[in-house]
Amino acid sequence: MTLPLTFAATVLTAVAVAACMPDQPPTAGPRALDAEVRVAASGSTDTAPRALPMPGPAAKTLGWYLAGWQARKAGNFVLASKYLDRALAADPGDPYLRYQLFLVALSAGKIDRAMELATTIAGDGRVTGIVHLAVVLDLIGQGDLASAEAKLASSSDDDIGALLRNTLLAWVKAGSGQTDAALATLAVIGEKSQPQIFHDFHAGLISEQAGRNEQALAYYESAGKNVEDLSLRMAQRIGAFLERTGRADKAAELYSRYLKDRPESTFIAKALERLEDGGEPPPPIAGAAEGAAEALLDVASAISQPRSARMALIYGRLAAWLDPDMHLADMLVGSILESLERYEDAIAVYRQVPADPPLKWTAELRIARNLEELERDPEAIELFNRLVHGPVRVEALTGLGDLYRRNKEFDSAAEAYGRALDGIDSIEAGHWRLLFKRGMAFERAKKWELAEQDLEHALRLRPDQPYVLNYLAYSWADQGINLERAHGMLERAVSQRPDDGYIVDSLGWIFYRMKDFETAVRHLERAVELRSQDPTINDHLGDAYWQVGRFQEARFQWKRALSLDPEPEDVQAIEDKLRDGLDAAPDPEKDS
Repeated sequence: MTLPLTFAATVLTAVAVAACMPDQPPTAGPRALDAEVRVAASGSTDTAPRALPMPGPAAKTLGWYLAGWQARKAGNFVLASKYLDRALAADPGDPYLRYQLFLVALSAGKIDRAMELATTIAGDGRVTGIVHLAVVLDLIGQGDLASAEAKLASSSDDDIGALLRNTLLAWVKAGSGQTDAALATLAVIGEKSQPQIFHDFHAGLISEQAGRNEQALAYYESAGKNVEDLSLRMAQRIGAFLERTGRADKAAELYSRYLKDRPESTFIAKALERLEDGGEPPPPIAGAAEGAAEALLDVASAISQPRSARMALIYGRLAAWLDPDMHLADMLVGSILESLERYEDAIAVYRQVPADPPLKWTAELRIARNLEELERDPEAIELFNRLVHGPVRVEALTGLGDLYRRNKEFDSAAEAYGRALDGIDSIEAGHWRLLFKRGMAFERAKKWELAEQDLEHALRLRPDQPYVLNYLAYSWADQGINLERAHGMLERAVSQRPDDGYIVDSLGWIFYRMKDFETAVRHLERAVELRSQDPTINDHLGDAYWQVGRFQEARFQWKRALSLDPEPEDVQAIEDKLRDGLDAAPDPEKDS
């Protein structure tokens, strides 16, 4: 579940990054806070050092703490919480340990434990934004909306972040029957230049919950005016509303428009299938807890990028805790764990998803992909083959093809991709990637005519896709054909990805094939700067150096290429060049 990057960037500035966790352990023990965490623990913006006393059983506490810190750094939050729990048991009065345990408990999904700690931390007066958020969500979860409203009303935007604070406050008011006040609170989001789509979506949800369907429709239509900006969850919720209110044609149009650019969306495809079969859509939001969970899920989805993945993980965990039936939050948590390379943990989350297709099928598909990442290929292949008979057949076959391609079983990969393509009724723009993958598999299997057909087809679907431009143009350059067209394609690709070493290398190789060796050298030197560990790029630069008379540098690059584990079929050719040079230019060492 992802949102547009422009929305994500805005949300990142609108949400308080309160869950700061240091990447280095304190040198003087748990109580020697570094500046960043000291500020987070105190809620102050003052970064001046504040000495904290060392704990009594320092050695024992420090040992557990360092073990927990190392586990947290590795992303193993479950193990980190275990060690930090032991550290806190050894020194129960240490506020730093308590705060760190609170953070890893959130990340590990041990929310009840985290809420206990949040209450203690708040009682000590050391309330950070994330602690404040946890206390508020705990009150919402308990149904104490009056207390939650009071805490949110007395807080500032710096405590949680303007976007989340005002959305939560709106849902607390809506849950208490204050619909107009809730919508007025949401309006503040627009006044503060926060994402309009976020405002419109939640205003629609709140209006719908209050039975104001015409008002909800207006908000939803505003949110969905550009369907490419909708997240999966937004499309699901808005479409379900349209179904429930007798607007099946509009729901079908929304689902179809969403699928046009994202044909791999099994969830929306299933919603469209349910609509066509006359099935019942899911019910609207029932109360403040579900509304708050929606807000957390939206924010987590928007910020689930590498630099904010751990914060997104916490928000996703809180959403799943607040609304246990929101299994899309589990899916998001699993995907974030994957991004952190915690594949076993991701599998554990996916296995908790109930047997409710297509959700369960998608969860199992992701399990298969994680098994592949763990190099448990027999298990992955068995699961992929089982999934090809379910509702995610195309995705399962694509995953199977990816696994075969990674293992260099290119004929099997092409066959799996072909079966996936055969299962698609109408090839849309969003299917370019599948054609691209099969084209690559055909090319590596030395079936160039079939490869060229798929690559050209993918390019017709996405004329400016840089990776397709690069792959097809490079393949032509390697064969010495269509050089002028390939040159134009690669100039377009480089203009989009100027720092991609592979694409820059392709452009240099085109100039080499066109015998403009000086220009080739310039681009290939840049490619080596960008991808210094790639054997093919180093080999190419060696060839170009040779052609311009830089023979010693050529041999250096060829030797370097050999040291970088090139493909077996390339080794002999490089060794031959080291021995004899290139036929197109004299070998000064050989002539002497």
